Amino acid sequence: MADGMSAAVLYTAVTMVASYLICGIPFGKIIIALTMHKDIQKEGSGNIGTTNALRVGGPKVAALTLAFDLL
Repeated sequence: MADGMSAAVLYTAVTMVASYLICGIPFGKIIIALTMHKDIQKEGSGNIGTTNALRVGGPKVAALTLAFDLL
């Protein structure tokens, strides 16, 4: 019983750390930099989210940013 509980706690901790690290990736900034060679934080509202990606890069870039943010 204790062995199964230890595995569950370890799995939960690893999942939490991985989720935290993945959620910290600024996908809007990366996608705009790769596709348009611009710094999204110096354009539009200065935010790196989907709405500013739409302003700076257009609907395709915004959709891609939203998809990665949701994943």
